[in-house]
Parts: sequence; structure tokens; C-alpha cells
Amino acid sequence: MEVDGVTVEERPASKGVAHVLGLAPGERYAFASAGSCHTADGRPVEVNEMTLDAASYVLEYTFDS
Repeated sequence: MEVDGVTVEERPASKGVAHVLGLAPGERYAFASAGSCHTADGRPVEVNEMTLDAASYVLEYTFDS
């Protein structure tokens, strides 16, 4: 499996994100985006985007190639 574009950032919460996650506006949260994962022959197997409370989660990615 090949992975394109995995990004994990910590950002201040907008009013909308704060409302959804139960945070105060401006509080830090984690945004993780994996552009795509695909097999060697190019078949897409995952496209993922997550928004998480940075104080509550630890993200760990392990990929076997």
C-alpha cells in the first residue's frame, strides 16, 4: 500500500469546530488528513480526514510496505 499526503496539524478551533468538538473557540485541536492510500496497481483503498480534540487523542500511523 502506498500513502500520499498524510498531514497532522494542531490548530486553534473556529466557532464551528469548537461547537462540534465541545471546545472553547481558540482552543487547540488536531486535524489529520490522509490524501489517499492505494494499492501498487493504483486502486484507492482509503481517503480519510479527521478532526479531533488534541488534548484527548494520540495519533499513531504505522504502514507496512
